[in-house]
Amino acid sequence: MPRTVRRVALSVAVAVLLLCLLFWWGGVSWAELVGVARRLPPSTYAAALGVHAAIYLLRSLRFRVLLPPGERPGPGSVLAVAA
Repeated sequence: MPRTVRRVALSVAVAVLLLCLLFWWGGVSWAELVGVARRLPPSTYAAALGVHAAIYLLRSLRFRVLLPPGERPGPGSVLAVAA
């Protein structure tokens, strides 16, 4: 198995484990999660996506400003690295 595949599989496994622990510790069931997610309006999902995208955009701009002017890559390249 290639090293990248192992790293991704390990990361996913750790994320699933942490989610399961959070669900168990908080006393939340998967059915409750699905029920609440279905009741949320699309505007909530759009707002969350907008905030998430803005965070990545601002993070990439901050990273770009920290680089010396002569060595700054284009905004698209910095966004790809920040994401």
